[in-house]
Amino acid sequence: KNEEHAIRQSQVDRVSLKQQLKQMFDDPDSHDISAVLAIQKKLMIPRQDISYEVIKAAKKADNVDVVGSPFETDTQVVSLQRQGIIDAAISTDSDFTALGVRYVVSEMTLEGKVDVRSYHKLTTQVLPNLFHVEEPVDGRDLRFLVQMLGNDNLPKGLAGSGTKDVIARMKVYLRLSKRRKQRYINEYINNHDTPAKCRHSMNYWEHAPAYK
Repeated sequence: KNEEHAIRQSQVDRVSLKQQLKQMFDDPDSHDISAVLAIQKKLMIPRQDISYEVIKAAKKADNVDVVGSPFETDTQVVSLQRQGIIDAAISTDSDFTALGVRYVVSEMTLEGKVDVRSYHKLTTQVLPNLFHVEEPVDGRDLRFLVQMLGNDNLPKGLAGSGTKDVIARMKVYLRLSKRRKQRYINEYINNHDTPAKCRHSMNYWEHAPAYK
């Protein structure tokens, strides 16, 4: 956390870094996932700045409450969305989208410009185009993809597995029946360096209280 905080506070050329990240996504075979994650870390915006702007704007508006999450914010936000309390989240955490938050504002400026991640667009357009499938990618499929790429609960996938391998695996996985998909997930978990932790992470995302 101290390392991430130092990176966020340092002066970085965000335009150049975004271009590098785009090149990595355009040619995933030539880049390892660790290099992608390193660039993403440098692009993170200080959480304190986001919180300040949100709270300041909320205080100027009518009927807007500001609350702090008592546990992991991810599942708290999903729960608030399911109760119809919120319409969107403001965060740089990509897990929010994978968990099903409909709209995630990942960046905003004082000039009013925003970057918004849409769960619907991601699952019905972006990922189907990437993996060359006609059907939308559902929530469970998306969470399995995030598991393979690495996330807060499980920082890394299979040993020696880079972006190219994950994309290849996902193309195979998405063409399986529902029963065969579960077998594929079980096989992946059993081959992981830490299968118990991998299974716990997958179960957490599937059975967290926020989803019930």
